Amino acid sequence: MDYKLLLISNGDQRLILHFINFILKLILSIIMTKKTAFTTQELLKFNDEDFKRYIFLLQDILKEKLDYGESIDEILDKEDPFETLEPFLSEEVYPILVLAMINNIRTETVMQALTEGFNKGRDDYNSKQK
Repeated sequence: MDYKLLLISNGDQRLILHFINFILKLILSIIMTKKTAFTTQELLKFNDEDFKRYIFLLQDILKEKLDYGESIDEILDKEDPFETLEPFLSEEVYPILVLAMINNIRTETVMQALTEGFNKGRDDYNSKQK
């Protein structure tokens, strides 16, 4: 634990966490706006929280595009926001990801299923690379 954080009030600590989340979201947003995605090697380094933030960011970007009138078909014709995660998600988990993304589902149950699926897929991917 960082003892400097103990000197900061709880409310301010929450602000710091919100600021960190905002900065991460901003960085990921800039990356996604340039129509680039994380590489396989970058995704392999994600912990559970990074993965959830990444999914939430993808959902936000997708929702924004849908709100502006683009159809899911138009979005997928330009780019596939799910493509980078496909190697890590099993045939059972991948459809959950797609439905969660399109319908902006963020429940703990769904996120847990996606995170567990991602972790298993990442472990399987790593074992095949050895």
